[in-house]
Amino acid sequence: MPTSQINPFLINLLKHEDLKVEDSPTVSQLPGKYTQLIVKNKKLITPIIKENHHMMTCKSCGRKGKYDVGQLVINVEEEVKPARASRHIQMTGYFRCKHCNAAGDWELPSSIYLQSIVSTLSMGSSETTIVGKSLLFDGSWHLYSTDAEVHLLRILEENPHDSFIWNRLVYFAIEKCREMQLKVQSIATQIFSVLT
Repeated sequence: MPTSQINPFLINLLKHEDLKVEDSPTVSQLPGKYTQLIVKNKKLITPIIKENHHMMTCKSCGRKGKYDVGQLVINVEEEVKPARASRHIQMTGYFRCKHCNAAGDWELPSSIYLQSIVSTLSMGSSETTIVGKSLLFDGSWHLYSTDAEVHLLRILEENPHDSFIWNRLVYFAIEKCREMQLKVQSIATQIFSVLT
């Protein structure tokens, strides 16, 4: 069972090599002194979004697990057909299957639909649900944060020295992966305290 939820493609890009990375890489494979420092101290960093756990079923392996899906973003701009309702619920949390490390192919539980309906009917937002649409810098729309990550990694594969896209990937990691959102001042203080 994977112990970390890491995209193998990310490790390839970070190492600047065309390696065959295992399907379920561990944090020890992440390069860089500061990356390891953040991983080591991530429990000290206060999340700024409330956790939103749901039992999800991975369609790749068929196994269930409890995942923090982050904030649900409900897109009500177009007519929602019941059979495709799941295509209107974006999830800002970064999660991959705990069993097979797959991402972006989930059977949604009724609890997510219920949470979405309540928020849509009230036309309001809460710590766990908001009515709207979440877009990346290029205007692209992605159902899961892992889909947005793949989009950015594909752009970087074409131009690995594009600092703007690397910056967007970091922004994505901070802003879209809600369980890993970091306060910049908090990180700087923690890194400084470890280094001094």
